[in-house]
Amino acid sequence: MQQSSNSSSPFVLGIDITSEAELKKRAGRAAKFGIPQIPTPAVLAAGVSEEEIQQRQERASRFGVPLKRDFDIATEVAKDIFDQTAHLGQAIRGDTLHVFGPDEKGLHPLGSNCILAHFKDYSVSWVEWLGAKSVNVVFEDSDAARRVFNLLAEPVPELESHTEEVRRALGCWRRPLAPICKLKSDDYGEQGTPVRCLFRFATAADAKKPKSKNKSKKKANKNGPKKKRRRKKQRQENGQGNVKAAGDTMQLDAESGAKKRRKRRNKNKGKVKATQGEAQGASSLDARLGGALSSGR
Repeated sequence: MQQSSNSSSPFVLGIDITSEAELKKRAGRAAKFGIPQIPTPAVLAAGVSEEEIQQRQERASRFGVPLKRDFDIATEVAKDIFDQTAHLGQAIRGDTLHVFGPDEKGLHPLGSNCILAHFKDYSVSWVEWLGAKSVNVVFEDSDAARRVFNLLAEPVPELESHTEEVRRALGCWRRPLAPICKLKSDDYGEQGTPVRCLFRFATAADAKKPKSKNKSKKKANKNGPKKKRRRKKQRQENGQGNVKAAGDTMQLDAESGAKKRRKRRNKNKGKVKATQGEAQGASSLDARLGGALSSGR
């Protein structure tokens, strides 16, 4: 599992500003001092006021049809996560968010630095890459992760046509208010390239799959036919022809074996002749030396 960490911790942890008690306190202070409240993620995503959203919802419910934006979002997310079911019913990791890239390229061309920079104001600790399409973003505590989940993303709208199973599947996901963008241009993409993604809390099922123990055996089996094809290609390049039948293969092997044996015999004969020549030369030299000595006497 590839991990990248972030050493910065920009804000103080320990207060959950998204809890119901904190929201009530904030609303009371805003009403007391006449301060406008911070808009909700749904308001920020829609780009209109909260009153306008309520009016649209009332008109839609009056005619029994969903808002076009809600319908488009719900339909899109349902298609994106139709095969993402392994996390359902699993234990949640409160300090970790799972980021999923539903497009064909997944989270490409993002890197760890892009993801850490996107969450830098929320005390992100590190990222755990699970593959090209998914990554776990770990925060310093569950409060920081909950802030990101509730403040930087909007829930998926529920439609009356949704079954209980569909609502359960969509309810754990959030659509980010802003896409994660690439920081710097490189061989993988241009700076500022946005990547569409979805958030949810990570579970025990969000882990990188272990490598198969039979991988080496499979690799050896895969290399077998390749070696055979390589030997066959070498025989063809050496002018030995395209051998297809088993009899031709056996004949070719027999011929090559006979050639090797002839080469060995010829080589041995050459060594014997060289040895005999050296012996004859030595004997003639001894004879000449003996004759010279006898004449000297």
